[in-house]
Amino acid sequence: MVQAVVKGSAPDVGLEHFALRLKGELAVALVNKRRKVYKATVKLPQPRGRAELFQYSTVRIADAPYPVGQLQPSGGRYEVQCPAYSVTVLHWGR
Repeated sequence: MVQAVVKGSAPDVGLEHFALRLKGELAVALVNKRRKVYKATVKLPQPRGRAELFQYSTVRIADAPYPVGQLQPSGGRYEVQCPAYSVTVLHWGR
């Protein structure tokens, strides 16, 4: 089982998260089911380095999921913005 703690900017359930591990790689998927933008904080139980960031949103459907860039942790946490009606994936390789 993979654990990840995700805290959003709103108390409703518009933002769901899932953590996955496959062959030593880890990913956290954030699913925004609402029309609003969410700011999420992802904290893992064990420190990881830089995360690759991918998004699937209504803004860019043709090449989704598209790479957004990389995130460095700040204080062991990853801060990410989730556009309306989107899936945002943080990925850590081996």
